[in-house]
Amino acid sequence: MTILKYTTMKFIRIPMPLLCCFLVFMILHLAKSVSFSLESEEEFKRKLEELRDDPTLPREERLRRHRKKLALILKRRKEEKELEMRRRREEAKRKAEEEKSSKTSQKAYVPLPSIPKPRGNIGAFLSIEPLDIQVKKGEEFFTKIVYSDFKEQPIRALRLTIKYDRQFLSPQKVYDYPLHTIIAGNPEFEVDETRGIITYGGRLKTPQKIKMKTALLIIKWKALQETTNTEIRFLLGRNNTFIIADGISDYLGTSYTDRDGVIASGVTISGDNRATPVPHFRPIIPGAELSGKGLASTMSVERVGLRLSSSKYRIKKNEEFIVDVMLINPYHTVFDDLSLCIRFDPEQLEVVDWDKGNWIRRGINIYDGFAHEEYPFDFLKLNTVDNERGVIKYAMGLSQLLDLPTGVFAKIKLRAKTPTTPRTLIYFDYTGDSSGFTTDVKYLGMSVLDKKNVANCQIAFLSGAGLMNK
Repeated sequence: MTILKYTTMKFIRIPMPLLCCFLVFMILHLAKSVSFSLESEEEFKRKLEELRDDPTLPREERLRRHRKKLALILKRRKEEKELEMRRRREEAKRKAEEEKSSKTSQKAYVPLPSIPKPRGNIGAFLSIEPLDIQVKKGEEFFTKIVYSDFKEQPIRALRLTIKYDRQFLSPQKVYDYPLHTIIAGNPEFEVDETRGIITYGGRLKTPQKIKMKTALLIIKWKALQETTNTEIRFLLGRNNTFIIADGISDYLGTSYTDRDGVIASGVTISGDNRATPVPHFRPIIPGAELSGKGLASTMSVERVGLRLSSSKYRIKKNEEFIVDVMLINPYHTVFDDLSLCIRFDPEQLEVVDWDKGNWIRRGINIYDGFAHEEYPFDFLKLNTVDNERGVIKYAMGLSQLLDLPTGVFAKIKLRAKTPTTPRTLIYFDYTGDSSGFTTDVKYLGMSVLDKKNVANCQIAFLSGAGLMNK
């Protein structure tokens, strides 16, 4: 007991600040060594092999393996970057110390041993998304060919070869924006309906960095027959699907395992969908058919329109009326971003707040709560009214590729104030404000709005006092 007491008392006599500094140093040193540890090449390769795609496995297991593999590769890339940054910092620090000490010593500079770089290469991945699709016989749906590259290596050339079962699926359209804008000349494009193969490729004008999760192609399909599962997949090999990067001849997948750079999409087709007839779709560029029936590249001709339509065109003072905001989309053109800048004379009109069932309810709003089923926007950006300046700003987006139908997607409730002119105009503004907000409809950053197919709304005032509509 005496010895223990003596030892304890001796330990307590250690200065506390010194003890704390020592503990903090040890913790930071341990954390640093752990955070920069990189598992061996053999262990990483073993994990990738365990997650290899196997068509005989259930669809759920294949999807799980794909997601886990991408997460594993992303973690590996992050660790490699951390190691490289650490190596550069330590090398710079060592060099600075050596240069400083060389003023008082002639000792030669000895570079810091570099952290060995991984022998394997992690390249780009291609996926057909959505990965799991459920449709009814006769329905049309979209798939995206999505490019993922954790390094964003400049690309020189590519070819995409997509295989489908023609017994169950039929391609209707192929969209290649923005890919066709960076391809040198005309792209290689062929649809072999006999074999069920779509081929698209070409050499880029200049080496280009393609951002993560970029949609290279978008394909519209029609479901033909019932099946529990049919795949849309890539055909691999030098003459099929490949990517050539700047200085790398085979940039698809990883060098740790072969044929691991792609993931297919599974489609389940159920019984007839007689309640919803399938509309007829025209080629995207009439008369410019590249290959196949009704298949064409780009989407520069068929555009959408917008219209403002009033429930009344002759209004009394203090009277309320409704203006419908309508999408005109006769060719079922796909878009993913819609923004409206609508102006009115604040001296003669004011917008009445109407937000029951709206996605956005803050402040004064126009009404879209009735249209969520027909127009299922899921990027909710803006729905505001400034009655002092006479401007309405409305902006929505889509994460899914939907060809939204022609129809009313929003309503504006207005009240007439004291008229100062016989007529007043409610109109779409293309010039925008100081922030650049304007009226437009876009797909992957490209405008698909036909300004010649835009109709504004003109209101005439009547003399006398109107009644407020409840």
